[in-house]
Amino acid sequence: MSSNGPASTFELPPQVVRDLPAMPAVAGRIFRMVDNPDTDATDIAQAISMDPTLTAKVLKSANSSYYSPTTPITNLSQAVARMGLRALRNVVVIECLPLKGKSGEAANPLASGLWEHAVATAIGARIVAGRVVGCSPDDAFVAGLLHDIGKSALLLFKQTEYPEVIRQVQEGGGSFAEIEKARWGFDHADVGAAVLRLWQLPDVFVEGVRFHHRLAEIRNPSLWAQVEIAGRNAKAALLGIEKRRGLRVADGEGARLVKWTDEFSAALKVSFDAAWASEKSLFQV
Repeated sequence: MSSNGPASTFELPPQVVRDLPAMPAVAGRIFRMVDNPDTDATDIAQAISMDPTLTAKVLKSANSSYYSPTTPITNLSQAVARMGLRALRNVVVIECLPLKGKSGEAANPLASGLWEHAVATAIGARIVAGRVVGCSPDDAFVAGLLHDIGKSALLLFKQTEYPEVIRQVQEGGGSFAEIEKARWGFDHADVGAAVLRLWQLPDVFVEGVRFHHRLAEIRNPSLWAQVEIAGRNAKAALLGIEKRRGLRVADGEGARLVKWTDEFSAALKVSFDAAWASEKSLFQV
């Protein structure tokens, strides 16, 4: 992997492109459909119905306590109507996303830790978006889930070196981006954006993932400010591979951008703790 400088578009080397797990076609199709104003619930339900595993996951989510259905949801049309198109897209992303960590005895603890952080950030970002004017909680959820996908890719393709990077971060030797750039000349944000581009995901996520540590360079910085706040909340909650007891959530660049306060952080913690307890099993954490 190599980079030609901060202004260039980072490209994955051919052997990484060849070996990178593919995003299932149904996920890309649903991303495009959700962004199309002419899409209706029937179109989405038909696309999902082609994948039995995805269908089961959607029905399970629609019947979860988060959506609190008064009667059981028994078909995809009901699920789409109950959840909404963007929330449904979130379930598709979770189910189809390659590079996510697995739970259980056979899990790679580092991959599981990265996935736990991603899910915790996604849930937190959705909650934060509820306090920020003009922001979509469902878009914030996807952004949180994807923001560090480059770390998961690096763990896959640099299996010997990347655990050492993680160890250095955990021991206070610098940030992920600092250590990665010192070693290779690029960081997980560069890799993550290249992965999302290869998977043909929308530009808002490609750009945001690339610059999520440089909010001033993003066209929609508010969305990614929410992700940063949620990521700090996840670390303060001691979730994921980078646990930071006592971390002040309102200290980051994102908090300053959206005028996030300690009072908001306290409310976020209460809402997040309840959501995490009720939802984490949905994400195989």
